[in-house]
Amino acid sequence: MNLSRFRLALICIAAATYLCGPPSHGAAAASAPVDEHRPADPQGEIEITLLSGHIEVVGWDKPEIAVSGSLGSDGGKLDLAVSGKRATLRLTRNEGSSSGWLHWGLGVGSSEPQLTVRIPRATRLAANLVSADLVVQDLAGEQDLRTVSGDVNTTVQGFANVHTVSGDIHLNAGPDSSRLELGSVSGAIEVTGGRGDISVETVSGDGTFDLGAVSRARFKTVSGDEHVAMALTADGSLEAESVSGDITVDFIGAVPAAQFELESFTGDLKACFGPKESHEEYGPGTRLDYTQGAGTGRVHIVSKSGDVVLCTKH
Repeated sequence: MNLSRFRLALICIAAATYLCGPPSHGAAAASAPVDEHRPADPQGEIEITLLSGHIEVVGWDKPEIAVSGSLGSDGGKLDLAVSGKRATLRLTRNEGSSSGWLHWGLGVGSSEPQLTVRIPRATRLAANLVSADLVVQDLAGEQDLRTVSGDVNTTVQGFANVHTVSGDIHLNAGPDSSRLELGSVSGAIEVTGGRGDISVETVSGDGTFDLGAVSRARFKTVSGDEHVAMALTADGSLEAESVSGDITVDFIGAVPAAQFELESFTGDLKACFGPKESHEEYGPGTRLDYTQGAGTGRVHIVSKSGDVVLCTKH
């Protein structure tokens, strides 16, 4: 999904789900405690919807979903439902509440929801958040995480799809992670670990990626800078595209056996290996096209005005 459309979709979901009202000017009520338990399928899935606050999702070995913490001083209703393999968790406003979702947590002396959700380790997690921060750990199931302005901190063992608008993404991928799909408009993205397939799209947010051996990597940015350290499998591919952001790639170990196609229109192009880059005979532009070793892989990087730098890292 296009990032702008994703942002609009999340805002529409929030507006449709929560009723708006005038802000409360009175004293904040005491924060209501939470202690909910439901039996759950060890191979099931859960969808979590939250507007603001902080939520931590932790995997465990019990066939049960347990929710603890507090609802925040603005009140609300926690709705935890399980039907077959599917569970939903939603925090909604009380009927007749004087403060709408736009003012949640902004009253005098107010506190935001603070929740810890424990779910079976293999559960597939889907989270749709607005300004809530999310922490995920000890999960082996797939993750589909989307937020507007909240930060996401997660540890991933398999597939993960994580998108934010202005929130930052901090992702630690295990050795068995197969595919990562990440996107942000202005938030920063930081990834440690990960193998297989990774796809990243940003607008102005910077990215830092310290990866393992990757078979397919795709980076696309408008003005954000991308710093990538990675190894490339024998027949792997790296594709990167930037308008004004810089792209820096450090290959771990030796230079991969690949066909290199590098191009920058007005930015600098530098590589610490292979032949020297060549300048276009007519007009601006710098190119570097050559084959390293057997050339079974492919590295294709294009930048309009940003710099492109390639080197090796031991």
